[in-house]
Amino acid sequence: MNKKDWKFIPYSLYNTSDVYYRLKKIMSFNLAWMGIVGARGRGKTFAVKEFLINEFINKGRRFIWCRDTATDCEKLAEDNGLKFLEDIELMTCPGLTEIKVKGWSIYINGKNAGELMPASMYQSYKGDSYQSVYNVNYDEFIPESIVRYRVGVRAKVNTMSTVFRLREDGRVFMTSNALDRGDEFLNFLGVDLVDFGFYVNRKMGYVLHYVDNSAEFDLKNSKGLVGKLLLNANSNLAESIMGAKFEQKQDLIFEKLPPKCTLFVIIESFTTKARLYKSKDCMYVTPDVDSSTYMNRRYVVNIEEAEPFKPVLSGEIKKKLKLLLINNKFRFQSTFLQKFITEIIK
Repeated sequence: MNKKDWKFIPYSLYNTSDVYYRLKKIMSFNLAWMGIVGARGRGKTFAVKEFLINEFINKGRRFIWCRDTATDCEKLAEDNGLKFLEDIELMTCPGLTEIKVKGWSIYINGKNAGELMPASMYQSYKGDSYQSVYNVNYDEFIPESIVRYRVGVRAKVNTMSTVFRLREDGRVFMTSNALDRGDEFLNFLGVDLVDFGFYVNRKMGYVLHYVDNSAEFDLKNSKGLVGKLLLNANSNLAESIMGAKFEQKQDLIFEKLPPKCTLFVIIESFTTKARLYKSKDCMYVTPDVDSSTYMNRRYVVNIEEAEPFKPVLSGEIKKKLKLLLINNKFRFQSTFLQKFITEIIK
């Protein structure tokens, strides 16, 4: 994906009177794919859920509520959907008389309105079963950094393919807290979220809103029990939990490889390949654009992938790289590569 296809439109909600998120602006782009990334509690998921319920009541459009795993869906469905339905009473849904969750099915006014669907089980579903589905929300599409099992890009895209197949109609929301700038799906999109606003790629049909907090939301947050704790603690957790700040900083990112760099090694995993170039002062990390070259410089992370001329990355090399990392001698072409290398050598 060419990053030049993305257009950035600065947009701040700080001085608006809205405490919680509204969909009107992002939907005005009239694009099928809509990503919304912002602080926890900002009302992103609430706004989408309210919209999907009203779409079914007013237009009969069924929806899929997607999460990464079956465990995620089970938590939403248990106790007759207690978790999924906990905020319904706060919503404005004219015509809503009853909403229930039975198993993984969602019923509105006695009719089947939608389903809970785990992306990890996409192979178990048949696409012809979802012809009446028009809307999808993939909730928490950027997982928490502490989550061990992560659903990859392939599963996420195949899940959407299961629902829509060759159809040209439909709408996909993707909601998440601002957690991981180096997330695999953001890397797949080819978008770098630097400042608050809209990132638009009309070739792809995708608009992503990196949402800042309104002053009113920050004020309410600061007066809460957790807000007081975070703001007065010796930690930067307030930025990532209360604010809309990503965990990674951008000062280690570069755009163009400096001259006179020499290839040091190429590191491969099941899903990612990265080249490490050595200069006088730093190690620079770029994507591996041609896997058929420099065969004598390639190392793998997992022993299952090792070959006679592609050994596992040695402890000695890891030690050298770790020392450079500790001394802030690494630069990365993307936050995705930053995360990839850091997790290997930390």
